[in-house]
Amino acid sequence: MTEQSLPQTTRDILSQNRTATLATFGSKHPEFPFASVTTYSVAANGEPIFFFSSMARHSKNIAKNPNASMLVVADGATDQSGGVLAAGRVTLIGKIVPVAESELEEVRKGYLEANPEAQQWASFGDFQFYRMSVVDTYVVAGFGAMGWVKPGE
Repeated sequence: MTEQSLPQTTRDILSQNRTATLATFGSKHPEFPFASVTTYSVAANGEPIFFFSSMARHSKNIAKNPNASMLVVADGATDQSGGVLAAGRVTLIGKIVPVAESELEEVRKGYLEANPEAQQWASFGDFQFYRMSVVDTYVVAGFGAMGWVKPGE
């Protein structure tokens, strides 16, 4: 695996998976990251899209501090020889912000296509769409194949 293939590996992992571990800075312990599991979709520009309830801990955390990181591990990672540490994974670092009103229709459609189970919450008034404005990305494509991927790649 070459460094040039890391951007493609990043795109593949993000587009082929829907579950992530999201780390936000907690309101109870603001100096420590708080990790939770969430689902996501990928916008046309490659940014992750989330659909959070205002009751969720990560929603409350990003309201106080939008800085976060997101880890996506390739599906089937534990089935591979070498286990999860040999699997591809991507960490995105960025700010999580509400989706602009002008983008809601497109974002909603894409998110619900990728996560049809979320349709049951789509009409609830306390759910909102968010996007991660990515600052940096780190990808591990397996043992010895890793590196930073510039935003936009």
